[in-house]
Amino acid sequence: MWYSYPYFCAGADGSSAFRAEQLKTGGRWPGSQLWTAPGPDMIHTYWLKKLTAVHERLAAQMNQLLAASSHPNWLTQGRTVLIMKDPCKGIKPSNYRPITCLPTTWKILSGILAAKLQDHMGQYMSTAQKGLGNNTRGSKHQLLIDRAVTQDSRSRQTNLSTAWIDYRKAYDSMPHMWICECLLLYKVNRILRTFLKNSVGLWKTTLEINSRQLAQVAIKCGIYQGDALSPLLFCIGLNPLSQIITRTGYGYGFRNGTTISHLLYMDDIKLYAKNERDIDSLIHLTRIYSEDIGMSFGLEKCGRMVVKRGKVVKTDGVELPAGHIADIQTNYKYLGVPQSHGNHDEEARKSATSKYHQRIRQVLKSQLSGKNKIHAINRYALLVIRYPAGIVSWPKEDMEAADVKTRKLLTMHGGFHPKSNTQRLYTSRKEGGQGLVSVKATVLDETRSIQEYISKTAPKDELLRECLRQQQTWEEDQAEEVPWQDKILHGMYHRQIAEVADIGKSYQRLERAGLKDSTEALIIAAQEQALSTRSIEAGFYHTGEDPRCRLCREASETVQHIVAGCKMQAGTAYTERHNQVAGIVYRNICTAYGLDPPKTRWEIPQNVVEG
Repeated sequence: MWYSYPYFCAGADGSSAFRAEQLKTGGRWPGSQLWTAPGPDMIHTYWLKKLTAVHERLAAQMNQLLAASSHPNWLTQGRTVLIMKDPCKGIKPSNYRPITCLPTTWKILSGILAAKLQDHMGQYMSTAQKGLGNNTRGSKHQLLIDRAVTQDSRSRQTNLSTAWIDYRKAYDSMPHMWICECLLLYKVNRILRTFLKNSVGLWKTTLEINSRQLAQVAIKCGIYQGDALSPLLFCIGLNPLSQIITRTGYGYGFRNGTTISHLLYMDDIKLYAKNERDIDSLIHLTRIYSEDIGMSFGLEKCGRMVVKRGKVVKTDGVELPAGHIADIQTNYKYLGVPQSHGNHDEEARKSATSKYHQRIRQVLKSQLSGKNKIHAINRYALLVIRYPAGIVSWPKEDMEAADVKTRKLLTMHGGFHPKSNTQRLYTSRKEGGQGLVSVKATVLDETRSIQEYISKTAPKDELLRECLRQQQTWEEDQAEEVPWQDKILHGMYHRQIAEVADIGKSYQRLERAGLKDSTEALIIAAQEQALSTRSIEAGFYHTGEDPRCRLCREASETVQHIVAGCKMQAGTAYTERHNQVAGIVYRNICTAYGLDPPKTRWEIPQNVVEG
């Protein structure tokens, strides 16, 4: 059946040699990150990148392997560590999560090959596949298109039938033979094609559990997931399916005449048709193709929905030889976002916000420093907010409520004083803040980015043109607030040191000291006069408290007075602090002049030390 598919007549691209310049490029190295766990070669990418003297030799050896169309067995031999998911479930195979580490040399070699192969496949790869490629928002692009389809159907009350297709162990079931057939089909260079064919025949991995090797397994079907080449090979294997679906002529038609038949993100397929008969035909077509190449549906995760005149109707689903695909009546999570013919924005927001706060709790319970906790929240917790942002509508009230709860969690774990200035919490550390990124800023930034992407890409993409037409006018909240540095109480310390000191150096401790979050919060609160001293209680909260210092009973009890102005502490706390600073200077002087420094930090130095 598949040999009747039109044969591509593109010229073979012979430029597949490796050059040392490809290994000397700055930024991310081809096919690998610098410090990911190495494979059996036990070499981190960092060393191969920094040891530039070996680049010429490394490139020459890669060219030899490519010319010979073969390589040593160890080059594609992985190391699979089995990690138990839940100890309560025992030693069942399904209770282990396999993590495979590939040799670093193979990651680099395959990364360069993947870049060349992707350039060649650019002319053949279906535009419906957004799992690969540059200058695309990937899954968010697909969610934008899907949302446009749903809104168009709802606004015009038109018929729409959709189906979600999920493969059972997609990566593990892609046949090697079919990958080689597709490489031939798309006129990939013969040398590269032969090299890849021989390479997949040598794929093996060693299973490990608790640092103990179990067995070596040959990978006779399926592909790796730890290098840059494997995702591309998988997409090449599914590319004929995408082109066949497009040629059927089925699909949903927008008001501007554009038709969409399917969306494809790696192995996640969503089909569109104008009626039940057409969607069933597309499902069967996808099934036939999949079975012919040796892949099968995960029927429990597949679904179908039929909409007539804007309303979801209940049907019997569709029968397949291997089972039944039921209709979805409520919602289906597509690419991580709940969706159906109705509006599930609120559910998506609640799910993302709940997971965001769950991750914050996880970070705050850790033993990280204050700076690293904030960094973890920005890089780890906020990811679950950033992903649906720009796709799902986010009211201002919900964003502000999420930020309020974030500050409450920080306060509960000692990372933020309840009386501190919230603006300073979201100010960068170079400017004296704590560097936290707010939910509101994240959502607004991502929404702006998505809208710029639509405006830039729409002229070249008919489907995004419909998104641009549906796009609502968005205006950023321009309400101005007095900066924390200019506030009477919170900005007093900042204004005082700005006149006599270097602001940047004064706040270096926030970036370099590695203080605990509770210590940071206390210092910042003290600088902002946010601590409940007698002066603050009497002057700002009007409690009737005596504003004088409770020790000396002379001056007003402010933070500055407590830290450096109370005569009752001059001979005790102030002297001890002075000696601690002098002790650090003393140790540094001893080190600089080759003298023996004190063995402990609390040791009292001698009056005279001779070298």
